[in-house]
Amino acid sequence: MVAPQPRPSSFDDAPALTLPASILFPNGLVGCPDWQHFTLLALPDLPGLLLLRSNDEEGVAFVLAEVEALVPDYRQRLAPNDATTVATLGVGSDPAVQLYCTLTVQEDGTVTANLLGPLVIDFGRGLGFQLVLADSPWPVRYPLSSQTPEGEPCSS
Repeated sequence: MVAPQPRPSSFDDAPALTLPASILFPNGLVGCPDWQHFTLLALPDLPGLLLLRSNDEEGVAFVLAEVEALVPDYRQRLAPNDATTVATLGVGSDPAVQLYCTLTVQEDGTVTANLLGPLVIDFGRGLGFQLVLADSPWPVRYPLSSQTPEGEPCSS
């Protein structure tokens, strides 16, 4: 199991982010270009996680986690062209711009993170973009846990 890690030191002194009332993804999400309007909600019972709820498609929502809380060296392991894209959008230079990933509970109860298609969220402007990394080794299903649905650790 990969335990969430503290935020990188460059963000330790950053002020707490205020969630905007809505987030616009001008290009939609990958495979769903019409899903452009979302509400971002804190999950008080799950600190560090956010709920991204679609305002365009009823019943569609995603649980988000900060990528670098899960994988602290994520950006350092990006291919140069992917790192440039991420940096160009303000990740690492503007504390209001953060990199998130969607979490998925798989059929076997394990939790995975989509690190290949991270979401760049600009809290200051209320904008979001989903990237698809071109050359980086990150998977769509990065395992975060090896727990069975009953909470027992897997033997392998």
